[in-house]
Amino acid sequence: MANTSLGTLLPYVGPFWHFDETSVNLVCMPLFHIGGSGGALVGRGMGCHSILVREFVPQEILATLERHRVTNVLIVPAMLQFLTMVPGASDRTYSALRSVVYGASPITNEVLVRSMKTLKFCTERVQISPTEPRAQPCPPPGSRTGISSSPTG
Repeated sequence: MANTSLGTLLPYVGPFWHFDETSVNLVCMPLFHIGGSGGALVGRGMGCHSILVREFVPQEILATLERHRVTNVLIVPAMLQFLTMVPGASDRTYSALRSVVYGASPITNEVLVRSMKTLKFCTERVQISPTEPRAQPCPPPGSRTGISSSPTG
């Protein structure tokens, strides 16, 4: 992606992904990948605090999400799948999460639903890749239940 394209895109992506100056952004993708560098640049452009991790270790990512009250994370589906496989992952508190952005490859319904249940987010808070445009409705505001694998929720 050219610098001009990236510079033009950043001011629009931040609000779309629910970034603002109060965000705590977790950068857990490699910086040579657009997911890592793009996520870091969006956070910097929006003036938020970003946490950069050296490598993706699922147990450490889950601890970071909880300990630092991370609000925003950009991640690929394979990483979401690994996070859901950590014993006790769904017992943690991720209440600060407001945007889980995923893409770069397709996601299966199973991984999406398991991720939603584990990290306790809904797809209205997830920006889905244009090549993978399926979504499920969120439960009523304030509710953390009602997540299912059916297309109608």
